[in-house]
Amino acid sequence: MSSLVTVKENHLIQKYFNSLKNESSAISLGIGDDSAEIKSKDTFLTSVDTSLSGTHFPKDLDPFYIAYRSLIIASSDIYAMGGIPHSFLLSITHPDPNDDWFKKFSSGTQEFINDYKVSIAGGDLTLGPLSISVTFFGNPLPRVLKRSSARLNESIYITGKLGAGYQGLIKYRDYETDNQFLRPDVPKDLVKPLNPYINACIDISDGLVIDLERICNASEVGAQIQYDKAFITEGIEDLIRGDDYQLCFTANSKHHEEIKKISQDIYCIGKINNTNKVSVFDGDQEVNFKTKGWDSFSLKNS
Repeated sequence: MSSLVTVKENHLIQKYFNSLKNESSAISLGIGDDSAEIKSKDTFLTSVDTSLSGTHFPKDLDPFYIAYRSLIIASSDIYAMGGIPHSFLLSITHPDPNDDWFKKFSSGTQEFINDYKVSIAGGDLTLGPLSISVTFFGNPLPRVLKRSSARLNESIYITGKLGAGYQGLIKYRDYETDNQFLRPDVPKDLVKPLNPYINACIDISDGLVIDLERICNASEVGAQIQYDKAFITEGIEDLIRGDDYQLCFTANSKHHEEIKKISQDIYCIGKINNTNKVSVFDGDQEVNFKTKGWDSFSLKNS
């Protein structure tokens, strides 16, 4: 690496990341050394997520929202596992590092830190095509939630309406504060009260049908969804569009009343069965989709 690139990297890190205010007490030693020191219990959760320009967010998206969105969707995996995120590592690859871009990106990072009470532990900055990679760490709640724990006849729930993320993508240039593509509404306040009742869980990132199929495959079961306009934004295609970042989970039907008391925005959408496939019904008619959801390795996405 040339000395010019090194100087620019050090300048950007010192000016826009060393000054970020951390909200979590889990970090004993953060940015500035070769590695971070993180306080942890015997068990902790970790996940990594990469957002690529032109694939996971528009190429002309404001850097503030590139930061906020990339961080929030990366944190979603910790919530889906029954954990509370406390810190993250941030790796940025940028084709033309400059102060204007990093000032806005840093501002979005700080707002996320403030909103979710987490800390940045460190990261990396390199030259190349624009991408954001985030590694999150979190503390597990009493029950770590797996995809493989769904059981026959359990009810299937989602923590909010589907389709708002897709509508937000269509209107992302308006930069409205309630845009669910720019600021996905991760159900962070529901994770703790729901924890005693959830058996299997996943966050809905790629689309309800394909993500529920992942639970079914891991649990060796099937599922039937009963379509209802009450839990979608536009139409039945919202079941496969993704970018929702709500939780899809299974629970014993005997806990239905307790679950609904936690939030009226939680919807029961179907049942686990023994068919080894995910079926969607609109009334008595089974619905067949051309695709089950988003696949980043396929050119044919919804």
